[in-house]
Amino acid sequence: MEKDFNITGTCFPHLHFMADTSAKFKETINLVNKGLYFAINRPRQYGKTTMLETIMRTLVQSDEWLVFSISFEGIDSQTSSEMTPFCQAFVRLLADEMYNRGNVELENFLKEKADTVITLNDVSRLITELAHKSNRKMILLINESKLVLLLSDLINLSATVSTSKTVQLRSVLVGKTVS
Repeated sequence: MEKDFNITGTCFPHLHFMADTSAKFKETINLVNKGLYFAINRPRQYGKTTMLETIMRTLVQSDEWLVFSISFEGIDSQTSSEMTPFCQAFVRLLADEMYNRGNVELENFLKEKADTVITLNDVSRLITELAHKSNRKMILLINESKLVLLLSDLINLSATVSTSKTVQLRSVLVGKTVS
């Protein structure tokens, strides 16, 4: 099959011309394994989405990881500007991701809890509860994270989760930060 230049999302080496990012991928996976929170903040067409998809495909193959790969593209500005609707939309995105992965138990758990979250503290507690329930390391991959500043509060609240021996929340935020 002839390769093309892709300018609309994830690149696949067998379909698209692309730079070799294997060294950057290894560095990124090292950050994940160290439990560090970080953002990949680059202009358009630098491979942010492709890197995110590569991380997701790699980690989802392991029973060690519970992987959430979501995007905030569908959250409108009104929802993102009000705390309770944002928190509830965020939990519903997590539930949708579990549906997409075929994890009915965690999907139902998140759906049941979605209407009960009102603040970022509630979301943080829910993530901690989810981590205990799954008994796996967790990673939250967020593409198009226009809400990075708001999410940094959530990460700070959940940071204590990553120090537990039984619960580890790892988070990767990908996208442009807002000024």
